[in-house]
Amino acid sequence: MSFYTSLTGLNAATAQLGVTSNNIANVSTTGFKRSRTDFGDIFATSPLQKASATIGQGVSLKRVVQEFGQGNMMFSSNTLDLAISGDGFFPLKSQDGFQDIFTRNGVFMMNDQYNVVNSAGQRLMAASVDSSGKANLDDMNVLTIPQKTTGMAKQTSKVSLGLNFPADAEVISKDFNRNDPATYNKSTALTVYDAGGNSYLASVYYVKTQNASQQTPNNKWQTYVYVGDKLVNASLQQATNPLGEEMYVNKYGALKAKSDFKTPEEIAELNSSFSKKTIKFSLDNLTDIRTSQPATVTAGLSTDMGTGSNDGIDFANYVNLNKSDLLLNQGSSAVTYGLKSANLIAADEVNVNFGAAGAPVQVKVPTVSSVPPTVQDVAKALNLNSTFASSYVAQAASKVTMVGIQFGTVPATTDFSSFSMTVAGKSINLTNLRPTAATLTGLATELQTRLNSEDDGKTDLSVTVSGTNLVIKDAQGRKLSGISLSKNPAVASVVQPTAYNETLGELKITAIDPNVSSASIKAAFSITQGSASTSGTTPETLITNTLNDTAYPRFSATYTTAGNAPFKAVMGSGSNEVAITSESTDTAANFVTKLNANEKFSVLYIASLN
Repeated sequence: MSFYTSLTGLNAATAQLGVTSNNIANVSTTGFKRSRTDFGDIFATSPLQKASATIGQGVSLKRVVQEFGQGNMMFSSNTLDLAISGDGFFPLKSQDGFQDIFTRNGVFMMNDQYNVVNSAGQRLMAASVDSSGKANLDDMNVLTIPQKTTGMAKQTSKVSLGLNFPADAEVISKDFNRNDPATYNKSTALTVYDAGGNSYLASVYYVKTQNASQQTPNNKWQTYVYVGDKLVNASLQQATNPLGEEMYVNKYGALKAKSDFKTPEEIAELNSSFSKKTIKFSLDNLTDIRTSQPATVTAGLSTDMGTGSNDGIDFANYVNLNKSDLLLNQGSSAVTYGLKSANLIAADEVNVNFGAAGAPVQVKVPTVSSVPPTVQDVAKALNLNSTFASSYVAQAASKVTMVGIQFGTVPATTDFSSFSMTVAGKSINLTNLRPTAATLTGLATELQTRLNSEDDGKTDLSVTVSGTNLVIKDAQGRKLSGISLSKNPAVASVVQPTAYNETLGELKITAIDPNVSSASIKAAFSITQGSASTSGTTPETLITNTLNDTAYPRFSATYTTAGNAPFKAVMGSGSNEVAITSESTDTAANFVTKLNANEKFSVLYIASLN
């Protein structure tokens, strides 16, 4: 037995030496965690023996335990080398995709499919992240770094710095001099780039100018930014409220946060190209305040304003159009969808999906208290969605058709005497109708002009001719009722409307970009309403669509390439000439990408490959 006892000691020592040797051998292995050996005494006793008089029978190896302590982190030249600070593992997927693997080894590379893998070809998994930055660990996918082609260099446009100034810093009253450290408290430096990809050292100097007091409870600091040896002039900062929301001034002069713009009209105003006029800027008390001087205005004709001539703009002819109709007049296209409006049930909630196939945006308009959404509810929900509102405008117009109108045997402008209608509860009565011509077009113009006048000068109410019918449309989708067109009783041959047909459920989606065709809008959107959808196959399950192509298409020119690369495009002449040249290895598709990436080209044109 003594020999066996000694042998267990030798085996235990050998095991410990093996573990120690393994630790030493892996001292340079990335992510390796050292192990330790746990041993236990061996006793062989019976219930009748006295334990204090029993001699042990040797030692046994109970277990080998890894110690998951934090190791040292080192920098490497491989941009894909990763390390974990604290607890956790890198999740990997085996090459066959069936086995989940976890490791602390962060040495990664890219394979031929641009997947991030380790040396064994096991792929690194990554969790999807929502808009708030929260990771969804239930949605893990292989981390893929897309191939990036060489493109035009971009100059630095924005720098974000996170700073923590010392509250006890001294106020400096001396004039600032970047060469004198006594004239500033702190400084930082960073690298910025110009449009040619050249790097420059940017230095930021911080000067404390005022301590916090009862009147001004915040310390104040002045910054000076230099790129190289050139001082960068400071720009105005947009004001924010205590919640950090950007502040704007609306058309009535009231101060509003961005979240206060809720209606489609307000959001459209905020997203318009003129929204910068409503930004509120924050001015510090240290700003160089100057007395404003009255502005002077010199009258003259405005030229090159996109009106098709150089005659300028006559503001006396200004017409207040709703955004959807304005876009159509400016060359944008639209698609009109026919949603169900009668016999709706609680299950007829509406879902609108749009955008790229890989990352569609969904706008859900649910049933509320068993009441299904109307087409007006759908249009409102779409216009409140920031992604939708940045590219499209939704309109749910109400429409009534007056059927079978005819002037007398000898048409006269006095054939129809009056017209009445109720718009969203407001009664409108038009008497003494006098169209400029005894035609349906003349009558439509007379009705529309006077309706707009009664509707506070708005142009939402329109009257158009369709055969022998007159169509009254309200762009706001208000309820149109009590419509009546009365003839002159002295003219028996005049035919009043034989029916007044109301059309409900029309949803028009108009693209803001005039270069987007109606076919592209149709391809980008899919709509469901209960069991009906835009892909339905029967009249009961199909949401119909009508393409509304613009009457003012953009001009285009087609060029046929002769031979292979390099390609060259020249626009302008003289000092305004811009030449864009491809590489000798570029394809036509790569050249199109370079054209659209050129700042001067992309302002005026869009290139595409047929």
